[in-house]
Amino acid sequence: MKIEDCLRSTVKNTSLFILAMNPHQVLLGPQEMISTEEIDELDLTEEQKKAIKKALTDYRFILSRTYRDKVYRLCCLLHEEDKEVVSYDTIGKLFKIKRTHGAIIDEFRKSLKDPKEPHRPYFLDDEKIL
Repeated sequence: MKIEDCLRSTVKNTSLFILAMNPHQVLLGPQEMISTEEIDELDLTEEQKKAIKKALTDYRFILSRTYRDKVYRLCCLLHEEDKEVVSYDTIGKLFKIKRTHGAIIDEFRKSLKDPKEPHRPYFLDDEKIL
């Protein structure tokens, strides 16, 4: 095997490794949800099933573009602080790829954070920096 081939395969494997280890750097797109038939199979009360189906047909949820937005909408619609309609664990089960309650809580908390400010003061423009 030539040195160039080894370097190419190493760079290729390294980039795949970096992508595999850092998936949190890029926001996930919208994730598939389970069907209404699968919701009926979950061990939930009728009130919870009705609330979940209503949340999944809510226009704000349908227009969500990222996984974080979807989690935020579901938590806002289904999990209230004073009255727990659906647990975080159950919200995680609504996705085709199941999520834990910890993953749902983390994404919900991240969605509540304010966006970070720019790395330079507002009063500096591009001319003053150069």
